[in-house]
Amino acid sequence: MYRWECVSDRDAEIIVCDLLAGEWGVHVERFRSGRDGGVDLRVTGPCGPPLNLGANEVLIAQVKHYPVADLARIRAAFKKEAERGIVTTSVGYCAVTTASMSIKAKEEIANLFNPKLPSSRIFGREDLESFLGRNPRTEQRHYKLWIGNTANLQSVLNAKGVGRSKQLMRELARDCKYLVETRHTERARRILEAEGSVIIAGPPGVGKSSLAKMLIAENIASGWEPVVALNSIDEAEELLSEDRKQIVFYDDFLGASLRTAFLHGKNEDSRIIRMLEMAKERGNLRIVLTTREYILASAKLDHQRLQDISVDISRIIVDTADLTASERAEIVYRQIYFSDMVRVLSEGRAGEWLEVIGHKNFNPRLSFYFIERASRSKQESSGLSNAALARGLVSSFDEPLELWRAIYDDQLSDVQRRLLQVLCSFELRCVLDDLVELTANYCTELGEGANPHSIRRAIRAIDGDFVEIATLRDGSLIYFSNPSIGDYVSLRLASDIDSMLALLAQTVSFSQVQVLWRLMRASMANCWESVEPDDGERTLDQLAASRRSLGEHERSLLTIAFRDAMLRLIPVGIYSNHPAYGAKSGRWKFASPGSLDGKVVTICDLVVACGLEHDETIPSGISQFLSKAMFSTRSGILAMLDSMSALIHFDGWRNLFWECLVELEGKFYERLDDAYDFADAHDFLSRYGEETPDILSRLRKQLVLVADQLASRAEEDADSFHGMLPGQIAALEGAGQWLQVDVTEPSRRLRTVASNLPDAQSPESVLLDEEYSTAPLRLNPARMSGADVAEAVRILGC
Repeated sequence: MYRWECVSDRDAEIIVCDLLAGEWGVHVERFRSGRDGGVDLRVTGPCGPPLNLGANEVLIAQVKHYPVADLARIRAAFKKEAERGIVTTSVGYCAVTTASMSIKAKEEIANLFNPKLPSSRIFGREDLESFLGRNPRTEQRHYKLWIGNTANLQSVLNAKGVGRSKQLMRELARDCKYLVETRHTERARRILEAEGSVIIAGPPGVGKSSLAKMLIAENIASGWEPVVALNSIDEAEELLSEDRKQIVFYDDFLGASLRTAFLHGKNEDSRIIRMLEMAKERGNLRIVLTTREYILASAKLDHQRLQDISVDISRIIVDTADLTASERAEIVYRQIYFSDMVRVLSEGRAGEWLEVIGHKNFNPRLSFYFIERASRSKQESSGLSNAALARGLVSSFDEPLELWRAIYDDQLSDVQRRLLQVLCSFELRCVLDDLVELTANYCTELGEGANPHSIRRAIRAIDGDFVEIATLRDGSLIYFSNPSIGDYVSLRLASDIDSMLALLAQTVSFSQVQVLWRLMRASMANCWESVEPDDGERTLDQLAASRRSLGEHERSLLTIAFRDAMLRLIPVGIYSNHPAYGAKSGRWKFASPGSLDGKVVTICDLVVACGLEHDETIPSGISQFLSKAMFSTRSGILAMLDSMSALIHFDGWRNLFWECLVELEGKFYERLDDAYDFADAHDFLSRYGEETPDILSRLRKQLVLVADQLASRAEEDADSFHGMLPGQIAALEGAGQWLQVDVTEPSRRLRTVASNLPDAQSPESVLLDEEYSTAPLRLNPARMSGADVAEAVRILGC
């Protein structure tokens, strides 16, 4: 009758808690996740019958969720609990299991404890199901126990639509064990009760259908009849009755893609609006709809009736960024628990799961796909460690290709794909007006018709799902709503040579070319495997290269395109989206050129990777801007000189290198402000200069002055040096040793200031309880608190 195998051990503990509270008429305490010391539940006296606990007496209960276990396993589990020695004269014990128990089995469990447990304190599955029969409200609340049993549902199934309803029941029976109540659930529940309908929208894989099914299951448990529409709202309309409580479920009600939106029937938009209004007026009709946010936005542009305010009143947007760490952990926990790898939950350490629950691309569908694949591979899953599983999940979040492939190919218009390609050429954000203009130019380059009006419509359709728009005083900025979307668009662009060539021809800032070069560099280098990331993870350019092997002709076309774009944009300003720069359209047309050193480093990288050392147009193109160029920092200049020194054997580059030395040498001896500047000066002289007596004398005088000024500034405003003093002290003492200048006194003053400052800690970092970890955790999103993360790692068995 009941499906105990479809609830997790944590669910079972909650159900038992509710049942015992109902049976005994007392408050039964539950505790947070993690090691429990043998105490799952507790009742503290005094209380009357049937427990009859005194003022200082306690009854504790331990729940063993083994729905299909034999007596040997149950006995072994409770023997371990009996050996804890928890039971005393003032502490009673209650043994509870979801396994079936005979009289003999109960007797064996009772004899494990000293003193022996009374049989009234041992409960098996049969006892729990008797409690459920006497507590219908508890049974109703825990629908996962019976939702898949069709025999229990005949009273709420409409005969005419029983086929579709049974399919829904099968889906609920299959999926209910994975459903997790999150902050979205209560919000959606309140909307549904108040408005009679709720539209659940959001990107793919974030849990829209899961949230909808949870609402449907709760309402079925409360006596509502499910009405399912699969292909058209007509299927629901013909089953509605004013005499029964009915809840309509229409998944992807606008269609699975933009091309199929509202192709189900004539005037379906008006019929849906009418049904939503009916649900708001009637108390016995509820409607749950799901859709992808960009499809809803697009449909509202084409169907005036959908712009009715009632559609927005009952809408809720599901976004995994809103999930707490513990909610994310609960989702992953259930996916693992009901797989063939449940054993790994007892092996974990906190550090192995922090990156999973805090990942910027966390997505329940991606985690489910990975865990299911690993679970199906018996050989792999049997040897898969906790750490390996966590690393695999992180990799699936790093590379969410499967999730976005179908959407990108089938559910976006050509214009939407083009504007996303342009957007991914910017590092972070782009001015909205600029994106419109650049996309129009890009489409023209490709021979595709797209005017600013159609591009703005395309942006409005995907706003909130693929992109987000931030409105500022001087304009609006646009950026990817989820970093994984930008990652996928970048990977697809890297394999589309014609689009890449057209985009390079329409780039308007050097930073765009740098972004595209980072994306394509591995594919264009002679040996892309040489591009090794510092952290051991696969970089985006490696991922692109591993999927696209360029032919010689393609590499040649791209090499020329990158070279021409870089040389064309040397004098163009740095594109910035900081509010201080305003948000004026086309600002690259009047911005200052910016620093040259970073641009030259990128150009040199192109030259080496693509074999352009003999192309003298490149150093010549750089040389003409050298005298009027700006430079970022001394370390930036050193990086530029290092890049050019690798090409010094080629005539054009040798001339440019010496020209740069003459132009820039003075920058390493003038206006030295802190200890790091002396370190840069030392690096320059040791590599490219000459330590003449005149230069050394000038540097010694400046070091004495800078050391005293640095110590005085730190003493006057210590907070401004927070976290920076150790590096300054080391650089200062290194400069003193190099120049043979006594900096003992200013160094002592700086150390005194540093000793009085509190230990530096990032505002986004927290410490977990010492029980779990002593290392600071970088949180993403930052709204996750330390207590929330600690609860998350407890849920995952750490």
